[in-house]
Amino acid sequence: MIRRIIVFVCICSSIYGFQSSSFAIIGKSSKDLPKIYLSKNYVPLEMDTSFLANFKIELKKQDKPFSLISNIYFNNNIVEINELGLQYRVKSHDIIIGMINNKDFNTLDLNQHIVFGNNHKPLKRISIQSNSFIPLPFSHKINFLKNISFEYDFSNAILDENYMYIWDEYYDKKAREVFYSKAPRLHYKKLHFKYMINNRSWFVLGLNHAAIWGGTTINLHTNTEKKYSNSLNNLHKVIFWQGGREEYDRNDVVGGVIGNHLGSIDFEIHKPNLKLYYQHIFEDGGSFWFDNMLDGLWGVNIKNLNTKLMLDEISIQYLNTKYQSGNVHPDGVDSYFWHDQYPAGWQHEGVSLGSLYISPNQNRSKILFLSSRFRIKNNLLLDIHSSFGEIFHYYGYKGWNENIEEMFIDKYNGKYQAIYINLNSKIKNDFTIQYHFAIEKDIDISHSESLQRIINYDRNLFLGINIIKEFSL
Repeated sequence: MIRRIIVFVCICSSIYGFQSSSFAIIGKSSKDLPKIYLSKNYVPLEMDTSFLANFKIELKKQDKPFSLISNIYFNNNIVEINELGLQYRVKSHDIIIGMINNKDFNTLDLNQHIVFGNNHKPLKRISIQSNSFIPLPFSHKINFLKNISFEYDFSNAILDENYMYIWDEYYDKKAREVFYSKAPRLHYKKLHFKYMINNRSWFVLGLNHAAIWGGTTINLHTNTEKKYSNSLNNLHKVIFWQGGREEYDRNDVVGGVIGNHLGSIDFEIHKPNLKLYYQHIFEDGGSFWFDNMLDGLWGVNIKNLNTKLMLDEISIQYLNTKYQSGNVHPDGVDSYFWHDQYPAGWQHEGVSLGSLYISPNQNRSKILFLSSRFRIKNNLLLDIHSSFGEIFHYYGYKGWNENIEEMFIDKYNGKYQAIYINLNSKIKNDFTIQYHFAIEKDIDISHSESLQRIINYDRNLFLGINIIKEFSL
């Protein structure tokens, strides 16, 4: 049933030129915000309070390469730094130090990326990345290379520590309580190539690769501690997806790959009003070579070039993570976003690093997402998002040459349904009012005091209003 109604009131101001700032007052009465809303908006989940205040300031100057960005949430005696970082821009390259949000809030898609969706709180990181596609070296000498450019990202970050995560290793036994007493590291890199077919069309092929490594894991159930070295030697092996460190040996495998690796191979076709794409997720060497069939995120985005029509844009996405190379390990049971050495998986403070519809305890799904944008008037936009599909089963355990389906005690095909409506209206004196409505039916996995698993179907409702005021000096 509907738990509570959330009222979200946001008052923002933007100052252009040397600096910009914003201030928000947020009323929130539910801890479990709908995923479909959080896919488009960031609200810190750990702040279980009725009202939040948000203040953001950005210091920059157009003719200077440096930018300083800060963003804090506070309520009474609770203060949280959400963003704080420096960005240094040199032509097509950026250097980022600190916590800066890379989420694209303008996209209509509900899933920004299957592995790196930026829905979580910004990570503490050092990044060297491109801010646009860059021509290949010596491309002016070879005609074929003139049509090829590339973009890149090379980042190293730190995940959270002391966040308590509860997982059920064998399904039919009590859950384990685990946390990181020393934060693991996250290495991430990407390299995308763009080939210009003609002046109006291009193709993109990209590789994204990341790994969780280092840190210290505490298992309260077994009262064990596992330490992983944060040495530069280990980082070198992580970057090149190598093994050979004893502390990572497991399952009678000696010299296994260091850390938990995850990534995607991205395919995109672009036209002036059309984008087709497929993000193929991989968890190990087998799924990298498509042992997991066509698991991943499929999408199409269509933009209307006729300004006289109300329908402005359509986005269709299909998330399929069901196959996972089969139900027997090896080579199957890829268990996206979960790992036996890092049981809290691909999360930061409980929020998925990628699509919000994949988590360590809910990673086999088939969900369809439909989004549309209507331009009712020049000053009135209406976005309608809906999603529905199936969530097949909850698991984390990887037996050795065991069929994992034999371990299931909850053979449910969970139904997921959600709708989110956002109305954006510009009125006099540069005011903008945004109205939000979202309702979602989802599977909630919780645990009793004795750590027995409880599965419920929850409905969450969200109502909100943003009031935005823009002005310049």
